Amino acid sequence: MKTWLTPGMARAVGLTVRDEKRNLDGAALMEAVERLYQFGNMRLVAVHMPEGVYMRDLSGRRYSRGSLVLPEGYIAGAVGAGDAFCAGMLYGLHEGWDVLDSAGLGSCCAAASLSRPGASEGVLPLQETLGLSKRFGERPPPVSV
Repeated sequence: MKTWLTPGMARAVGLTVRDEKRNLDGAALMEAVERLYQFGNMRLVAVHMPEGVYMRDLSGRRYSRGSLVLPEGYIAGAVGAGDAFCAGMLYGLHEGWDVLDSAGLGSCCAAASLSRPGASEGVLPLQETLGLSKRFGERPPPVSV
């Protein structure tokens, strides 16, 4: 699995996926992911962003899932949130979970990471991490698929 952060991914394929106000352009994001597939044979491309995740698999199926709605003052630091997302997503896929459930775990891991200033200080046991989804709820998917 390759995970690309939006700014680097956009530069890699020559597209801008946010407007001047930093609003996500869903159509541009989808096109950027399509262009990533021209780089080689990838089973899954997942683009994680503050709004959630957009994914496409090798068969062409697209998925999107919103991030957690975190309350004001919750975020203590953003160091490691992307890595935490990736770790959760990879864990879910390794355990045979479907793509959307794996992305949900990834979002919960990112939220746990955001709760502390360091990269791994917010790490919680699996069930507590998954419980963050019920505690905070999920925003709508960043891209309509």
